[in-house]
Amino acid sequence: MTTPLFDTSALASYLGVSEQTLRQWRCAGTGPDYVKLGDSPKADVRYTRKDVEQYIADHRRANAVRAFVTEGNLERI
Repeated sequence: MTTPLFDTSALASYLGVSEQTLRQWRCAGTGPDYVKLGDSPKADVRYTRKDVEQYIADHRRANAVRAFVTEGNLERI
């Protein structure tokens, strides 16, 4: 079974960000891992679902109150 790949447009829509944001993330090395389909600088870029899900998991944050309570600071509330 083939793993579906997101192109830049589809991933931008899925994440709710612009295609330009994804390009900036690629240049800065801060976005999800990606696959370049060819050696040309203008080769198409694709993202695997696994890499996108990992990126989302790695950037998940707890809200401040939950993080504070989780750290054992309940008596201070």
